[in-house]
Amino acid sequence: MGVRPATLLLTDNDNSSGELERGPPQLTLWTDRPDYGTGDQVRLYLDIDPHGDERQYTVFFCLDSIETGERKYLALWGGSRRLRQEAVDQSGQLRSNWRAARLERVEERLVWTGQVPRPGLWHFVAELRSPGTTQVLKRAYAKFVVTEKKSMLLNRVGAERTLTTDLRLTKDRVYYLGDRLQVARGATLSIEAGTLIKAFGPAAAIVVEPGGRIEVRGRREAPVVMTCSAPVGERFPGCWGGLVVRGRAGPGESSGELRYLRVEFAGGGASAAPPAALVLDGAGSGTVIDHVQAHASLGDGLAFRGGTAHCSHCVSSDALGDSVAWSHGWQGSAQYLYVQQGAQAAAALRGSGGYREMPSTGPEFRNVTLVGGYNVGVRGGAPGTNRSIGPGIVLDGQAAVTAWNVLASGFGGFAVDAPATSFAAGHSRIAGAVLNASGYDRTPFSLVSGELEPWVKYTRGDPDLIDVRH
Repeated sequence: MGVRPATLLLTDNDNSSGELERGPPQLTLWTDRPDYGTGDQVRLYLDIDPHGDERQYTVFFCLDSIETGERKYLALWGGSRRLRQEAVDQSGQLRSNWRAARLERVEERLVWTGQVPRPGLWHFVAELRSPGTTQVLKRAYAKFVVTEKKSMLLNRVGAERTLTTDLRLTKDRVYYLGDRLQVARGATLSIEAGTLIKAFGPAAAIVVEPGGRIEVRGRREAPVVMTCSAPVGERFPGCWGGLVVRGRAGPGESSGELRYLRVEFAGGGASAAPPAALVLDGAGSGTVIDHVQAHASLGDGLAFRGGTAHCSHCVSSDALGDSVAWSHGWQGSAQYLYVQQGAQAAAALRGSGGYREMPSTGPEFRNVTLVGGYNVGVRGGAPGTNRSIGPGIVLDGQAAVTAWNVLASGFGGFAVDAPATSFAAGHSRIAGAVLNASGYDRTPFSLVSGELEPWVKYTRGDPDLIDVRH
């Protein structure tokens, strides 16, 4: 990666300028691989962007076992690379001498190299603490798994596989997906917390057919990750297909559960048309979708195609298509939804309905945050960079939506763009919304399209957001 080992992460020098944009500091920690075998070497990297923050912090770096809670400290500035049992800050000082200082900017810096720990689930943790206390103000994590079992090939490139009996994937090995893996009616694919699945190419996808089930049992500290097989830093949107869960669209019907799951760099085109990272196709309301993220999809992020499924605490980030899309009369709902729009993305939320479809009330959204690439009004963001061209909420054809408590900021088009007829007929309603200016370098214009002003109940203003990605 062409980075150098760190020699200094903090400085007492006041080299900040009053012209710097101020906001919460950004802290990013990652390893060169998401998985290791026993005896491998792990390389730890760090980014710090103070964003003009002049406060002083005491910084700690630790290696934690997710399963046992065991913790060891790394004194990255102290010159030693050994792991220590006692609580030392990043300069190797014990509690009586913990050192506080302002943050220095660090970019893609290799800060530690060493042998991986014993097999299990692990993460490196970086903590910013209030000086002289144990109060943690901010954390960053770099999660990885150490396996002692050999990796398992679920199928080969060019060889589709259909599961007709149950299959359980466990965290003690890495699984490789070479082509379409289909879960047939009567079969269940179970995936344990902390399990890593790597896929080869756009034809690689997991497809759960009606009557089949998928049980993803991730946890907050140990999510299930479905990703591309390319090395860290070389993965790209669409380097594999994605996950498709199909159901029978019946009320109460369940296709399984997805808990603490991240599907990243998917949407390659073989999994569904149009492609998406995660597709819920006719899934019923009994299907559990909780704490799920679709990241860096070549197509849509989350796609709901018919059915009645509900999504809670879901995230769609950096999709090149629509961040969340629905069609075929989806009658489900989403609550606590966060969208971070990609630079060249389409819409944040897009509903599509054929003109021959009977109008309906559509899905219901509650407590939704939609952030466009302009980052307008986001403290700690970067106005004018990574500019998106897409709008916020879009309704096409006969699509409808009900949305409450919506915050939309920084979009390249209208915050809400839809025909007024759906609202006038009572099929759509948006209320309790806060909409921020669209178009960072444009003269502000109406935030809603056409004749929507009487129908969309919103407040215009700067929400003064703190960028949660930091």
